Amino acid sequence: MTTNFPQPAPKVKLTSYDNFRVVIDVPILHRDRETEADARRKANAIVDAIKRHVDIESIPYVCCDEVCRFCDCLWEDAVDEYGAPLCCDKALKEWQAQQPNVDEQKGT
Repeated sequence: MTTNFPQPAPKVKLTSYDNFRVVIDVPILHRDRETEADARRKANAIVDAIKRHVDIESIPYVCCDEVCRFCDCLWEDAVDEYGAPLCCDKALKEWQAQQPNVDEQKGT
């Protein structure tokens, strides 16, 4: 049996692998017709099915990434220190419209 685990890091770098898990992506095929609630329902249905059919010590759960609703960039990687989006113009324009004094906050 072969494994697809990454090769260990070079000896100079002292790392190990942790937090092993099984990930099942819940596809949203038609983003314009399916909502976040639809995806959450699908994910919960998968978790329920796993709990019914697999007797394991681990507890399956639903988690998700926070992404920009315009470009799907991971949100934690897409904002500056003030919370302003860096990923796309649409997100930045919407954020600026919601901020009372953007220039004052940034010190300009």
